[in-house]
Amino acid sequence: MAIESIIYTEDQKKLLRIINARTAAMKRIVPPRVKDWVTMTDPEYNAVVEYCMIVHRVTSVIGDANYINQHGLNADGDFKKHLSIIRRVLELVFDDQAGFRDLLPPGTNRNFMRALAEMHDFSRFVFNNGKTIPIWIVDAWSSKLTKQVFPGMPEGYLHKLEWVTGVEKVPERANFALAFKAIDTVGKPGVEPADFYSPGGIYEKWKTRNAGHFPQRIPIRTGGFKTVSLEEFADNDRMLTERGIGIIDNIGDQGYFRNLILAAQKHI
Repeated sequence: MAIESIIYTEDQKKLLRIINARTAAMKRIVPPRVKDWVTMTDPEYNAVVEYCMIVHRVTSVIGDANYINQHGLNADGDFKKHLSIIRRVLELVFDDQAGFRDLLPPGTNRNFMRALAEMHDFSRFVFNNGKTIPIWIVDAWSSKLTKQVFPGMPEGYLHKLEWVTGVEKVPERANFALAFKAIDTVGKPGVEPADFYSPGGIYEKWKTRNAGHFPQRIPIRTGGFKTVSLEEFADNDRMLTERGIGIIDNIGDQGYFRNLILAAQKHI
C-alpha cells in the first residue's frame, strides 16, 4: 500500500517529500551486512556505527532548515543519549547475568546487542520520527534496514510494531526482544524508571502529546488495515514493556531493571 494513499494533510505531504528525498539519498549509501550476527566482529560493529553516522550526516541537510527544526526531523542530543543508555544497559546485564545471555543463542557476543541498539530506530537517523509521520512508516524503515544489516537474524529477536498494534501475536520465544523493548522504552535520559507509569509521568505525557495522531490505520501484511486507538496502542505498549521489565528483574532480583537504567544514565 503506497504511503501517499494514507497521508492527507498538506503538512504531511511536505513531510513526505522530505522523507522521499532523504530516502533517495540514503539508498545511495550501501549498508554493511553482518556475515554472522551471533559472532559479529568488532570491525562489523564499527561499520554499522559509521553507516549510521554517514546516513545522518548526508540526510540531515535535506529540507528547509526552519521546517526541519520546527518538526524535529533531525536526530538530536537526547536521541544519542538514549542510544548510549541502551548500549550501556545491554553491556551491563550481558556481562553480569548468565541468565540474560541465555536469552540469545550460545556464543552471541556483545557486538550484536550494541549494533541492534544502533539499528532498531534507524529511521531516526533519517527523519527522527518527525511529529506527524504515521508510526508504521517509522517502524517499517527501521525494520527493513535492520533485516538488511542482519540478514541471518531470525524473527523474534527485535520487538515489532505489529505486537503493539495487536496485528500479530508475540511469539513464544521472544524474551530477549521483550527485554530489549523494556530497555528501549524506559532507557531515556533523566527518567526515573519507578515513576515511568505514575500519574503525570512520561507515559501519560506521551499519551497527551500524541492524542491527535490517533486513531491510526495500520496496514496489515496480508492486506487491508486495522484501526488502532490511542488507548489500545498505549495499553499494549505498556503490557509489553512491563513483561520485559519482569524478565530482567527475574534474571537479577527485584529492582534490578531500575538499577540498570539508573547506572546507565550516569554513564552518559
